Amino acid sequence: MPKFLAGFTEILNKSKDNFLAKLQHTMHKDLEKAYNLELVKVWNSVPPNEEMNNLKICAVDGSNQVRELANGTKIYVARALGITNYGIEFQNLQANVIEFRGIKSSQFQNFIVYKMEFAELQVVKQFLDSAPDKDEKNQWICFLDGSWYGRIMNQVMEFRLDEEQAFLIDYHKLLQDVFRIAREKKIWLVGVSKDSDSNVLRNILLQKIGKNLLATSALSVSEKATLQNAFLDCEQLKPQIVTSLQSTNSMLEKSYGLQFAPLKAALEERMFRSLSDYALVLKCQPGTGYSVPVEVGPSRQNRLKYFSKLTGSGVQSFAESAFRHYLSSNIQNKTKFLQDVVKVFEGITQYPTMVTFVMLLHERDLPLRIDFPLSMLGQGNSIANFKGNTPLLDSKCLAFTEQMVKMYLNFYAGLKDYHVFLKRVDELVKLSNKTMDQIYERLLEKELNTTLIHTRDYRRVSGI
Repeated sequence: MPKFLAGFTEILNKSKDNFLAKLQHTMHKDLEKAYNLELVKVWNSVPPNEEMNNLKICAVDGSNQVRELANGTKIYVARALGITNYGIEFQNLQANVIEFRGIKSSQFQNFIVYKMEFAELQVVKQFLDSAPDKDEKNQWICFLDGSWYGRIMNQVMEFRLDEEQAFLIDYHKLLQDVFRIAREKKIWLVGVSKDSDSNVLRNILLQKIGKNLLATSALSVSEKATLQNAFLDCEQLKPQIVTSLQSTNSMLEKSYGLQFAPLKAALEERMFRSLSDYALVLKCQPGTGYSVPVEVGPSRQNRLKYFSKLTGSGVQSFAESAFRHYLSSNIQNKTKFLQDVVKVFEGITQYPTMVTFVMLLHERDLPLRIDFPLSMLGQGNSIANFKGNTPLLDSKCLAFTEQMVKMYLNFYAGLKDYHVFLKRVDELVKLSNKTMDQIYERLLEKELNTTLIHTRDYRRVSGI
């Protein structure tokens, strides 16, 4: 028997039921039934497939690799590629050697992801710039592997990484240019997420379920009033509300017993579980189709607090605080830099709200999350004056979403190809260990006439 297997088996025997409940996301039967009923109400059938020959599309994806050297520096390479259905490619690469000090590993990982996204945005802009100002015959579309919503929610901060400290200012300048050009040229920006942990749809359904359970429960008026805070909106619950609800839950369970069980299950789901829309669709199996579109803006407390700081009289002091280390070493450029930062903050507040929906195009496939700027419909809010999540049930939004699904079907090829161009660009852009080791590092050593010495835990990989 392999080492440690007996210990693992012992843990499994002790925690089998607990592990299984978490893996299968077991929930109260009444709550699961309610989820199924509510999901069906917001689920639409896949429209008939229509071949569209007037689409000019570009699929964009990125990849990255990092190497840590024995002297405390890191080498990173982040690259992005865009391929089109008319034979043209766009590409961008970001690379640097930086000193790694005074920064947490998690923050550095965020920095690398932002660098890859920055490369992707550069490619998106190349595609947008190449498109004609006006095209009456064709619809131009940029498919991005990932979420546009996630990109507009990236908070501006400084990175204590040499000349990269103010990098996120350039990131948001570029993102603002992308939205502006796409709006002016009427080009669609479509984000496609294969494994999103977003729970926008789940929160909306759970809010409805909670309100219905409260309305039909045997609780007194005062008891219902105590619990209604949990289902007033779809936002993240504040810690003090969770603490209060936990105490109330215990008392009501003693008083009402099994009668309280469905409502207790909904409350615990609201307080402690973060079932994603992806997992919800897999669990409820509503059949092929797509959910109603939802307009999304900042909803979590930390994001609402962040966006509130980007406007008003305190924006200058917030900018100084956000880049205090950078300013201490660049005092001569302080005034111009702060003016630049405040202008970027203003642009961030004008980002359009996003529309998101979940779709399942084959019974045995995995759900996809789609998002795009609501401004593509010539309407919508900016994230500065909108918060939370709101289903879009007007005929214009529903018709546009159906059109979006029909358009996507032109590039869907079943279980193996969720999007023929996005899958292909993923294969082409992926930066493997072998490529990093044998091409980029060897070229760096050759050009600089030096030898790279890695940390002890580094192991060169030759086969992948």
